[in-house]
Amino acid sequence: MGMLPAISASATVSTAVSAPPLAKAEADIALRAVLARFPQFRLAVPPDQLQWRRTRLVRGLTALPLLVQRPGAL
Repeated sequence: MGMLPAISASATVSTAVSAPPLAKAEADIALRAVLARFPQFRLAVPPDQLQWRRTRLVRGLTALPLLVQRPGAL
């Protein structure tokens, strides 16, 4: 079918002073690299089925299920 099974990432809260800017830069670099290699992303579930973390410290999804088409695959 030409689809990769899954890509996974996680988020943690850090107490280091330089962590937020560094983490943001690392995420930016990683996301650009993934998007350059696999430009065809789509959600694996309807948007209303995405679940959000319930915390005051971190705003984000508990998971982001994606389907990724391999480059050159139909």
